[in-house]
Amino acid sequence: MTEDPYYTDSIVRPGCRHYRLRRGRLVVGYLQINPRGSRYYSRDNFWWRKAPIEYTQQDRSTETFDANRQMIFEHDVVTIKKQDDDAYAKRGVVEPSPADNSFLINLLEEGTFIPFGRSDPAAPFRDDLKVTGQMFSGG
Repeated sequence: MTEDPYYTDSIVRPGCRHYRLRRGRLVVGYLQINPRGSRYYSRDNFWWRKAPIEYTQQDRSTETFDANRQMIFEHDVVTIKKQDDDAYAKRGVVEPSPADNSFLINLLEEGTFIPFGRSDPAAPFRDDLKVTGQMFSGG
Protein backbone atom coordinates (compact mmCIF):
# COMPACT_ATOMS: atom_id res chain seq x y z
CA MET A 1 0.00 0.00 0.00
CA THR A 2 1.42 3.36 -0.97
CA GLU A 3 0.54 6.49 0.92
CA ASP A 4 -1.52 9.19 -0.76
CA PRO A 5 0.23 12.51 0.00
CA TYR A 6 -3.07 14.37 -0.23
CA TYR A 7 -4.59 12.45 2.66
CA THR A 8 -1.69 11.45 4.90
CA ASP A 9 1.06 13.10 6.86
CA SER A 10 4.39 11.91 8.22
CA ILE A 11 3.05 11.71 11.80
CA VAL A 12 0.33 9.25 10.77
CA ARG A 13 1.50 5.68 10.56
CA PRO A 14 -0.27 3.50 7.98
CA GLY A 15 -2.78 1.14 9.55
CA CYS A 16 -3.09 3.08 12.82
CA ARG A 17 -6.38 4.45 14.10
CA HIS A 18 -6.45 7.88 15.73
CA TYR A 19 -8.81 9.49 18.24
CA ARG A 20 -9.12 12.90 19.88
CA LEU A 21 -9.61 12.52 23.63
CA ARG A 22 -11.89 14.84 25.59
CA ARG A 23 -13.40 15.52 28.98
CA GLY A 24 -16.67 17.19 28.01
CA ARG A 25 -15.74 20.01 25.66
CA LEU A 26 -12.08 20.13 26.73
CA VAL A 27 -9.61 18.35 24.44
CA VAL A 28 -7.06 16.60 26.68
CA GLY A 29 -5.04 14.61 24.14
CA TYR A 30 -4.94 12.04 21.37
CA LEU A 31 -4.80 8.26 21.09
CA GLN A 32 -3.10 6.21 18.38
CA ILE A 33 -3.75 2.45 18.15
CA ASN A 34 -1.43 0.46 15.91
CA PRO A 35 -2.48 -2.69 13.97
CA ARG A 36 -1.25 -4.94 16.82
CA GLY A 37 -3.46 -3.08 19.31
CA SER A 38 -0.72 -1.15 21.12
CA ARG A 39 -1.92 2.20 22.43
CA TYR A 40 0.07 5.42 22.37
CA TYR A 41 -1.04 8.74 23.83
CA SER A 42 -0.14 12.33 23.01
CA ARG A 43 -1.03 15.73 24.42
CA ASP A 44 -0.30 17.47 21.09
CA ASN A 45 -0.90 14.81 18.38
CA PHE A 46 2.81 14.81 17.59
CA TRP A 47 4.89 13.27 20.42
CA TRP A 48 3.65 9.81 21.45
CA ARG A 49 4.16 7.74 24.62
CA LYS A 50 2.64 4.78 26.44
CA ALA A 51 1.46 6.75 29.51
CA PRO A 52 -2.38 6.92 29.39
CA ILE A 53 -4.34 10.17 29.43
CA GLU A 54 -7.58 10.35 31.42
CA TYR A 55 -10.61 11.09 29.22
CA THR A 56 -14.37 10.55 29.08
CA GLN A 57 -15.10 10.90 25.32
CA GLN A 58 -13.23 10.14 22.13
CA ASP A 59 -13.75 11.40 18.59
CA ARG A 60 -12.69 9.22 15.64
CA SER A 61 -10.23 10.61 13.17
CA THR A 62 -11.08 10.66 9.49
CA GLU A 63 -7.37 9.85 8.93
CA THR A 64 -7.31 12.91 6.66
CA PHE A 65 -5.59 16.26 7.05
CA ASP A 66 -6.93 19.65 6.02
CA ALA A 67 -5.12 22.29 3.95
CA ASN A 68 -3.21 23.40 7.09
CA ARG A 69 -2.07 19.82 7.82
CA GLN A 70 -4.43 19.55 10.80
CA MET A 71 -5.98 16.12 11.35
CA ILE A 72 -9.76 16.13 10.81
CA PHE A 73 -11.96 14.40 13.44
CA GLU A 74 -15.68 13.80 13.79
CA HIS A 75 -17.41 16.88 15.31
CA ASP A 76 -14.96 19.25 13.57
CA VAL A 77 -16.44 22.30 11.87
CA VAL A 78 -14.84 22.66 8.44
CA THR A 79 -14.92 25.39 5.85
CA ILE A 80 -15.05 24.12 2.30
CA LYS A 81 -13.56 26.56 -0.20
CA LYS A 82 -13.00 25.08 -3.64
CA GLN A 83 -9.64 26.12 -5.04
CA ASP A 84 -11.02 26.36 -8.59
CA ASP A 85 -14.24 28.26 -7.71
CA ASP A 86 -13.96 31.50 -5.71
CA ALA A 87 -17.74 31.70 -5.29
CA TYR A 88 -17.98 28.28 -3.56
CA ALA A 89 -17.65 28.50 0.22
CA LYS A 90 -19.63 26.42 2.71
CA ARG A 91 -19.38 25.36 6.35
CA GLY A 92 -20.20 21.96 7.74
CA VAL A 93 -19.70 19.53 10.60
CA VAL A 94 -17.94 16.20 10.10
CA GLU A 95 -20.26 13.40 11.25
CA PRO A 96 -20.11 9.61 11.12
CA SER A 97 -22.25 8.06 8.40
CA PRO A 98 -25.14 6.02 9.83
CA ALA A 99 -24.85 3.59 6.91
CA ASP A 100 -21.22 2.50 7.24
CA ASN A 101 -17.84 3.28 8.79
CA SER A 102 -17.29 6.45 6.72
CA PHE A 103 -17.92 10.15 7.37
CA LEU A 104 -20.19 12.85 5.94
CA ILE A 105 -20.09 16.64 6.09
CA ASN A 106 -23.37 18.10 7.34
CA LEU A 107 -23.61 21.49 5.59
CA LEU A 108 -24.82 23.90 8.28
CA GLU A 109 -26.60 26.46 6.10
CA GLU A 110 -28.35 23.87 3.92
CA GLY A 111 -28.97 20.92 6.24
CA THR A 112 -27.74 18.56 3.53
CA PHE A 113 -24.91 16.06 3.58
CA ILE A 114 -21.97 15.62 1.23
CA PRO A 115 -19.56 12.69 1.17
CA PHE A 116 -16.23 12.86 2.93
CA GLY A 117 -13.20 10.84 1.92
CA ARG A 118 -10.85 10.07 -0.91
CA SER A 119 -12.87 7.11 -2.23
CA ASP A 120 -15.79 9.29 -3.34
CA PRO A 121 -15.21 11.49 -6.41
CA ALA A 122 -17.88 13.95 -5.21
CA ALA A 123 -16.03 14.58 -1.93
CA PRO A 124 -14.08 17.81 -1.49
CA PHE A 125 -10.34 17.73 -2.15
CA ARG A 126 -8.19 17.88 1.00
CA ASP A 127 -6.84 21.35 0.12
CA ASP A 128 -10.45 22.64 -0.07
CA LEU A 129 -10.99 21.90 3.64
CA LYS A 130 -9.96 23.89 6.72
CA VAL A 131 -10.87 23.00 10.30
CA THR A 132 -12.29 26.12 11.95
CA GLY A 133 -13.61 24.70 15.23
CA GLN A 134 -15.47 21.87 16.93
CA MET A 135 -19.12 21.30 17.71
CA PHE A 136 -19.33 19.15 20.83
CA SER A 137 -22.66 18.35 22.46
CA GLY A 138 -23.11 18.20 26.21
CA GLY A 139 -20.74 19.60 28.79
